[in-house]
Amino acid sequence: MTGKPSLGDLRLRALKAEARATRKVRLIKQGTYNPRAGGLLTDLNNGQFGVDIAGTEYDVRKGEARINRMTTAQVKRHLERLDKFLYQGTTYYAGARGNIISGDAMRAVRREYKRDNERKREYKKSVAGTFIPWVGITAKEYDEDWRVKKAYLESGSAESLVEYRLPTPRRFSSDEGAYTIAKSMNERQTTRGRNKAISQARQNISDMIDEVGDDRLRRVLDLPDDKLWFMWSNDDYFADRLSRLYWAIHNQDNDKIGKRAIAAILDDYDEKIFTLLGMIDEAENLEIKPEKTRKKLRRRKKR
Repeated sequence: MTGKPSLGDLRLRALKAEARATRKVRLIKQGTYNPRAGGLLTDLNNGQFGVDIAGTEYDVRKGEARINRMTTAQVKRHLERLDKFLYQGTTYYAGARGNIISGDAMRAVRREYKRDNERKREYKKSVAGTFIPWVGITAKEYDEDWRVKKAYLESGSAESLVEYRLPTPRRFSSDEGAYTIAKSMNERQTTRGRNKAISQARQNISDMIDEVGDDRLRRVLDLPDDKLWFMWSNDDYFADRLSRLYWAIHNQDNDKIGKRAIAAILDDYDEKIFTLLGMIDEAENLEIKPEKTRKKLRRRKKR
C-alpha cells in the first residue's frame, strides 16, 4: 500500500513540472505553442504572435532554490499553479503595444466573432429569396455577387452583414478589452440585443432625417421591423444615401471640410430626396422570404 508522498517527492515533482513549464514558456515566446487541442487559436500559433512571459505575473516558475525551501503545503499549492499553467488551453500572445493577451481572452472573443458570423449567415438565408427593387436582384444574388466577403471591422452608417475575420491578439491591449467586446457581441445575439439594434437603427435614421430636413422621409420609420431592418442592413443603398445627405448638411459651416465635396452632394439635393422616397415606397411592398427550394421528385420504384 502506497503512503502519502514525502516532502522530497513533492519537491521533485515540482522541479519536473517546472522543467516542462520552461519548455512551454520558450514555445510561447516563439509563438509556436500549438497543442492538438488548439481549436479557435490554432491559426495564431504561427510564430507571429510570440511573447516573452518570463519574469512576468504570468510566469508561475519559482526556481529550484525556492522550491527546496518550500513546506509541504507550499509545494502542493505550487504544483496546483504549475498544473494550471501546463494545461493545454493555457497560453499567451503578444497584444497591442507589447501587452500580453491570454489565450482564454482570445478564445472568448473569437468564439463570439464566430457566432456572429453564423448569425449573419442564418439571417441571409432567411431573406435570400427577397427581391431588392432598388438593386434589381434578389438578396441571395446580392450576397453572392456584390457583398464583400470578409472584413476586419464594421464600417459605414448601418449594420453590416459582411462576415468578420477572426481577430488577432494585436487588436487588443488587454484581456479586459477582449472580454468587453466578447460580451457586447454576445448580447447582440440575444432577442433583447436584436430589439435594441432595431431601436437604435430607428433612432439613427430619425436623427439623420432631422438634420436633412425633409419630413417626408419619416415614412421609413413606419415600416415594420423586418422591412426596416432589411432595408438598413442587407445592403448600403439607403443608408449610404441618407448618411451622405446628413454629412453634407451637418458640415456646411465646417471650414475644415472642402466646400466642393459638400456641394457635390447638395447640388442634386432634390433628386437624392426623390430617390430615397422611391426606395421607401418600394420597401413598403417588400416580401421578405427565404430562397425557394425545389422539391426533389421521388421516382417510383419498378415492380
